Amino acid sequence: MNYFGDFVDDATVYIPFNTFDSNDPSASVTITNLAASDVEVWKNGVVQTTPGAGVTLTLNIGTNNGSHLIAVDTSNTTDAGWFATGNDYQVRINGTTVDGATINAWVGSFSIQNRFMRGTDSAALASVLGAAVGATISADIADLPTVAEFEARTIVSADYVVVGDTIAGVTLVTTTTTNSDMVGTNSAALASVLGAAVGASISADIAAVKAETASIQTETTALDTLTKAAGDGDLAAVLLDTAEIGTAGAGLTNITINAASVTAVWAKAMSDLAQGAPSATASVLVAINYIYEFLRNKTTTTATLITVMKDDGSTGLVKSTISDDGTTFTKGEFITGA
Repeated sequence: MNYFGDFVDDATVYIPFNTFDSNDPSASVTITNLAASDVEVWKNGVVQTTPGAGVTLTLNIGTNNGSHLIAVDTSNTTDAGWFATGNDYQVRINGTTVDGATINAWVGSFSIQNRFMRGTDSAALASVLGAAVGATISADIADLPTVAEFEARTIVSADYVVVGDTIAGVTLVTTTTTNSDMVGTNSAALASVLGAAVGASISADIAAVKAETASIQTETTALDTLTKAAGDGDLAAVLLDTAEIGTAGAGLTNITINAASVTAVWAKAMSDLAQGAPSATASVLVAINYIYEFLRNKTTTTATLITVMKDDGSTGLVKSTISDDGTTFTKGEFITGA
């Protein structure tokens, strides 16, 4: 089976083949029962879903009996994605008749952009070389200076002074009559970075900052001294007063709670508490709530038990055992009323 080459995407691939007499291999014969749908284009060893898709078949070309041509249009999209770059394809005819016999045969193979060398891949070369400066990269290469041109631009003076020469369009001069300011000593350049002076000059501004820094250091030292002083108005005195307040409450006055807060406290509603033993660390509100329930709710007493009911009058909230031995009446701690 002949390999017909590597093709670009969407190209048309032409595969010629011949048919011969079975008794005389040198004698060409026609072929019958062969239609485009009998031509299978396989991809990487897998048969095409729709045989004949993209295939044009020409039998017995012109007057040449036994010479045939298969054209495969790789832009065909009958089977979506079938023809794609990076794949190999094999072409097979199926169920045709030659010299009275049924023939199935491979007639050729090709590939779609699956043999490109990097050196011949224009896109790959462009990604490495970049865009041409001139009309083409070849034109750029042709415009490179010659050896003689390079030598003509060699600095020959011992003191590296070039007289009357031009390099890349820049003319060098022998002597400079004025100094060229460096950026670091160029006032205009510095001003563009530092901005305008706040005072008389930037130097004066720097001096003012240094003076303020010295003042801060002085004040810091004085503050540190105050923490160790022993007189009224210093930090040591403040510390003493704070200690006195902490131990004796000197100077403190009654705290006044605003009216809205007082109203909110007294407006707090009682609730029907959940069945369970009262906690030894209950909140003030819960403790008052228990007292309220004791006064309001139904209570039953037997010879041995006191039970305080919930609001429904039948569910025990809490209960306590009682006893009397004729001398001492005992009431136990309230527990859950369950």
